[in-house]
Amino acid sequence: MIYKISTVALGLGCIFLGTRMKVVQEKVDQVDQAVTEQSESVVLLTDRNEKLNAMNTYLLEENARLINQVNELKFINDKKPLIIYKNEKTTPINDSASELYNELLSKRYGTGE
Repeated sequence: MIYKISTVALGLGCIFLGTRMKVVQEKVDQVDQAVTEQSESVVLLTDRNEKLNAMNTYLLEENARLINQVNELKFINDKKPLIIYKNEKTTPINDSASELYNELLSKRYGTGE
């Protein structure tokens, strides 16, 4: 009799554990599926992030080129200066001193005339 009772108890225990194992396995499958989906989305987002970083780098380099061009154009413009400083005190140039300086430089670096 004890043999039959223990066999039935063992059978019921196996049935209970089997159903619990089935439920747990379903949860594990759901978690695996979610992890797979998230890893795929992480790969997609990583690729997109790399593309956006490359675009950002290109735009920063293009911006630097344009700023350099603008700065060069400011210094090339001979007709009138693009940078105007307000309230800038002007000091008059001594014409005779600058003429003497130009003559000395032309003698030193010129044709020797």
